[in-house]
Amino acid sequence: MTDDRQAGTVGAGSPLLLAIAYPDGRLGGDWFRAVQRVRRAVRRGGLAAQVLLVPASALPARIDALVVPPELAPLAAERPDIEDRVISPADGLAASVQALFDRLAADGRLGRATAPGRSVAVHIGFQAVAGRARLED
Repeated sequence: MTDDRQAGTVGAGSPLLLAIAYPDGRLGGDWFRAVQRVRRAVRRGGLAAQVLLVPASALPARIDALVVPPELAPLAAERPDIEDRVISPADGLAASVQALFDRLAADGRLGRATAPGRSVAVHIGFQAVAGRARLED
């Protein structure tokens, strides 16, 4: 965990890294669909989080939260460096991750992503089209 996260401030350059692991060689369709729902929820909610779908043997060294299916519960116990671990079946994944996000937001460890400003087009009037696109009267 970085010093920024320990202090409780999450900057725009340091999104929360959520790793969702699956058993090596077996990514089930229900688990994949559940992960896609979590990714959509993060994107729609504007959360400063990155969701990684990784096989159990390829977990990154630095992650902030780990979500595993029940058959990988021993893997979650082997990683004492990860504070937030969730063990959930695919059908309860979205609710479990939402509870995790709520808890992290309440602790001040998960915030909103900063979005670039929107540009607004302003209509300033009609301008005749020249050339072959112009219709004859």
